[in-house]
Amino acid sequence: MHTHSSPLPACLGENMGRRSASIGVVAYLLNNYRTKEIRKEIMEFAKEMERIMQQNDSKKGDSWKHMNIVALEIKLDEEISEWKEVRHKLQNIDKKMKELTDIANVCMMLWHRLKEMKNEG
Repeated sequence: MHTHSSPLPACLGENMGRRSASIGVVAYLLNNYRTKEIRKEIMEFAKEMERIMQQNDSKKGDSWKHMNIVALEIKLDEEISEWKEVRHKLQNIDKKMKELTDIANVCMMLWHRLKEMKNEG
């Protein structure tokens, strides 16, 4: 766990595109935190989350940033249902990993939207 308390620089804020911001954040983290402070497993999972997000950029982009919170909650329920369908199927590890990444991405979307609501009000 890191002890670095300074926020990300303003140049990595909302005005950047998501892909550029993601690359900028990863570069910032790698340059400003000791490697041992960011767990390898967290970085690996975050990269996979971003890979899946980028796959959907052409059809969905950042539409989640404008979705109703309830719609995102319903999407999370759908993703969890998809996970429940595959979790006992040992032969399909790739599908399991994909579903877990989808759940994590929707959780990130919800977390981000709730944080915005908190900051606004």
